[in-house]
Order: sequence, then C-alpha cells, then structure tokens
Amino acid sequence: MRYLKDEIRNNKLINTKDVKKLYENEVIHRYIENENILDFHIYYLNKEINKLINNKICRWNMRVISGIYKHIKLDGYDIDVIRPTMDKVKESMFAMIYEYVFNALCLDLFSGTGSLGIEALSNGAKEVYFVDNNKKSLDITKSNINKLKTDKIVHTILSDYMSILKKFRDEGIKFDIIFLDPPYGQIKIEKLLNKIIELDILNDNGIVVCEYEFEKLDEIYGCLELIKDRKYGKTSLKIYKNRR
Repeated sequence: MRYLKDEIRNNKLINTKDVKKLYENEVIHRYIENENILDFHIYYLNKEINKLINNKICRWNMRVISGIYKHIKLDGYDIDVIRPTMDKVKESMFAMIYEYVFNALCLDLFSGTGSLGIEALSNGAKEVYFVDNNKKSLDITKSNINKLKTDKIVHTILSDYMSILKKFRDEGIKFDIIFLDPPYGQIKIEKLLNKIIELDILNDNGIVVCEYEFEKLDEIYGCLELIKDRKYGKTSLKIYKNRR
C-alpha cells in the first residue's frame, strides 16, 4: 500500500487532477493505477499540496465560475508566489456578494492571476483595478484578461500595496468592492482594513472581501462592520461593509 505523502516526497505524484479533486472534496479516495490500489489520505493534503506548488511539481487549472465569462479557462502559474482561490471558495464568495457586484468599481489587491477581479467582471462589475507587486503575476493577469475579449474598463498596475493605496487616496479614487487576498502569513488583513479606513478609499456602503488563514479578526474596525462570514477548512471568508 502506498500513501500520498510518500508519493509526494518521492516526487512520484500520479495525476494532478486527481490530487486537486481529493483536495477539494476533503475525503479519502481510492484510485487504481498500474493495477495497484493507492490510498490517498486527505490529512496530508492541506500541508503537502503547497509543497507541490512551491516545488513546481503541479499547477491548478483555473476557470471563471459564473457570469458572462463562465467556463473560460484561465492561465495558471509556475511560480511559488501565487496561491489561487479554490473554485468552491470563489463560488461561495461571489454568492455572498452578488448584490454588490453589478456596476461596481472594484480593486483586486494582490491580484495574482487576476481570478477574483475577472470573476467580478464576469458578474457585472463595470471596472476593475488589478494590482500586484510581481511582474510575472501581472503578466498572467493580463493574459487572462485578454481571454475575456471584454470591452469593460480594466487597469493592471505593478506596485506594492502601500504605494498604490496612497495613490488612490491622492487621486480621489474610491471603490465599491475591495478584494483582499494577500499571501498567507505575510501581510495581516487587520492592517489592510485599518489602512483602507485611514485612506478613505471605500465608498459609503462599499464592501471589503477578505480571504485569509491563521488570523483572528474582529467584527468591527472603525466604520467597517462584519456582515457575512464563512469558513472552508483553514480558509476563512469575511465581508465587511462601510457603514458611513
């Protein structure tokens, strides 16, 4: 009997799609390959799957989940700085915020592959700013946007988050939706929420969509109030609304 942890450690992973399916379903599966039954234990996936990504052994196949661009396949990645939002989490996220998306001006901060901003465009957002401090990530975002053949207004900006947020403040740009999906463990969501309040870049009744792990967040930050909350394994989603 062979186990997933051993397959990964020996760099003998069988099928990336099967691993992804296991990860998403969070159950134990059996697969038959070369007449051998392989037991894959989900216990190891949460911590081991990131090693696969970081070691460039596999990449996720991403797509647009809903809206006018539904099913369009998005480019993946081969660099370890991008952690894409899983399909089931993204689907839940947009079900939670559907009433806010139509005709919205959005900011996809830490955009990575651009998945969240593209999903917003697909669901009716009128304009999206994609911001990332990694050129390779931004190139992937541009490639994915080109796949849409959209006539909507998009901006792709290479910048660190602090500089661009201050620039938005200086230029008087305010958003209806801000997506915060920073690299896990590197930038605190709480710090970002407080900076958004300080710089006043969120419209009245606008929302901030947070995806994160391993951080405890309060229900209220100044004028931002928690209105929706979901959790999927270690991944948490929180939606804050500007009550000004």
